[in-house]
Amino acid sequence: MFEPFANQGLFSDHLLQARIGEFTEWQAWTPERCTALHRELKAKLDGYTQTRQPNNEEDTRNQWLDPVLLALGYSYHRETATRSGKPDYTLFQDDSAKGQAAQALRAGQSEAYYPLALTLLEAKYWDRPLQSSGLGADRENPVLQINRYLDDAHIHSGNRVTWAILSNGRTWRLYWRGAASRALTFFELNLPDLIERPHEVEGDWARFRFFPVFFGREAFTRDNAGACGLDRLREAAERYAQEVSASLEEAIYGEHGAFLTLARGLWRDATQDGAVSLEECPLADLRALEASTLVLLYRLLFLLYAEDRELLPVRQPAYFAVSLNALRDQAAAAVDAGKVPAGRRAVAWGHLESLFDLVHRGDPALDLPYYNGGLFDPERHPLLRTLKVPDSELIPALDALSRVTVEGVRMRVDFRDLGVRQLGSLYEGLLEYRLHLDASALAISQDSLVRRTTASYYTHESLVARLVQDTLGPVM
Repeated sequence: MFEPFANQGLFSDHLLQARIGEFTEWQAWTPERCTALHRELKAKLDGYTQTRQPNNEEDTRNQWLDPVLLALGYSYHRETATRSGKPDYTLFQDDSAKGQAAQALRAGQSEAYYPLALTLLEAKYWDRPLQSSGLGADRENPVLQINRYLDDAHIHSGNRVTWAILSNGRTWRLYWRGAASRALTFFELNLPDLIERPHEVEGDWARFRFFPVFFGREAFTRDNAGACGLDRLREAAERYAQEVSASLEEAIYGEHGAFLTLARGLWRDATQDGAVSLEECPLADLRALEASTLVLLYRLLFLLYAEDRELLPVRQPAYFAVSLNALRDQAAAAVDAGKVPAGRRAVAWGHLESLFDLVHRGDPALDLPYYNGGLFDPERHPLLRTLKVPDSELIPALDALSRVTVEGVRMRVDFRDLGVRQLGSLYEGLLEYRLHLDASALAISQDSLVRRTTASYYTHESLVARLVQDTLGPVM
């Protein structure tokens, strides 16, 4: 099915797919408004398609971007000088705001210019790749360019401008200054595709409506508290991520969580279901079991995040066949059907071992680079090469990591929805737990002193951003 957007961690996919209709920003774009905007843009696109000049940014601006911005209700200042160090467009609420901004510039009051702006747009010629540098006068990387302009506007607007648009005419992409990794975090639409296929069901405008909701003037218009429509959508995504993170914490650290379940699986295999004592088995002591379980959990969380973010080639059939996503599907089906195997059979573990080895070695044929961080190195973690987790523990543990209950609904976790803060909290939390024997049974307990003695704490991105701004802002 044609997806109306590509969301790279900027919003919550769950929010975009299941809850977007709850927001007033979506409801404001009625079918009547969508019909009028679609009619105007389709006529402009049909004309531009006939006359479009290849690799010509000026032509893209004149014949396509200018008309689209006017149709969306913006007033704008367009930069005419080449290599000026300024964005191609500064977008305003109306002609009055644009006029005040222009007057401020003429009076030499540049600090009064950006506070009147809604957002910025950096333009590239039609279909120019947005993720790489070009040649000659177009040699700068567009992603780095728009984020540099956004930093400048943010500082000189008194922190009011926090969003920016990058477009090559076909692709329209949003960036947010608060993202932990701005170069990799964005939301984008293919506008000609939305114009060509605007509906899910005839007349609902469910696809096309994403364009005005996320790129129209109202999306950037700030209320009395200084928040715009995009801010409200981001805040909703953050709340959802926090709920998912809290559910995941229980799924990992709880009495029936993944940490203890995986540890019990390794314990069962090492002791042959109690037939071999701790002193005689490969583990030697509980700290070795603890360390191996942590590494295994880190591997699983890394892969869940990397695959959902498509940092690994999940769209390639050869990779997907051995992917963790494929195993997640199998685990969910087994749990739902009540067919989790008993005993010490470890078929799923063989799948994991193949995947771990593939990620460690890399495979150019799959466009999979060699991962040299040591996490998947079998020489560094020999117990995970010697032992295995039986299906009776691995399948429930993987399902616990893959699906959580939020607002009373059991759903698959999309790790793209989790930010750096949530992932950091999950990783940190694992350091606080210790394994012990309770009447010969493996149990888990919390030891908050561990993080204090190792100084393992996550620094929130807002604090990092403030430190960077206060330190570098005055000299930029």
